Amino acid sequence: MSPLETDGEPQEFTLVVDALLATGQKRQKVLIREAGRPTRLAPQGIALAATLERDDQELAAGRLVVLHDPEGQPAWDGTFRVACYARAAIDPEMITDPMLPGVTWSWLEEALAERGAEFVALAGTVTTTASARFGQLREDDDTCEVELRCSWSPRWDPEDAESVGAHLEALCDLMTMMAGEPPPDDVVSLSSRTR
Repeated sequence: MSPLETDGEPQEFTLVVDALLATGQKRQKVLIREAGRPTRLAPQGIALAATLERDDQELAAGRLVVLHDPEGQPAWDGTFRVACYARAAIDPEMITDPMLPGVTWSWLEEALAERGAEFVALAGTVTTTASARFGQLREDDDTCEVELRCSWSPRWDPEDAESVGAHLEALCDLMTMMAGEPPPDDVVSLSSRTR
């Protein structure tokens, strides 16, 4: 039996989109907005942009892209694939810390675990950059950033909005940790961290 379709989209994808948009509307500290419907890598897709701000200053930015191929793709180990991007400014003293990439990756794993977001085939990279400005740009401050790019195959039930939303919640929690902000009220950290 083939899945029901809404506006040419499989019902399971429509349910996932609805769950993600509803989850995004509930976030208070992180602003979530739809950022398009990518379809080059899969028949269906949705991109959500996330921004964490304090006093009109951006502390962290992220993006969650959900791809869906009803036929599945071998590399995905399923019919859905989530691609995630997050970056945040960091203190210049931290940029030389050799543990920073590993710690950032552990924050991702912790955020997924704390939200109960189930997945397989997690892969990604962490990059740290320091930029010095010269010439006419010298008036701007130098910047140091940490950036995480990753993807995973979610193990969610499209009819269970909470299991779908957990993946977006995890991205928001990750951005909060990367920015050094206190965790959301509904999350109790598994481990204590000092920034």
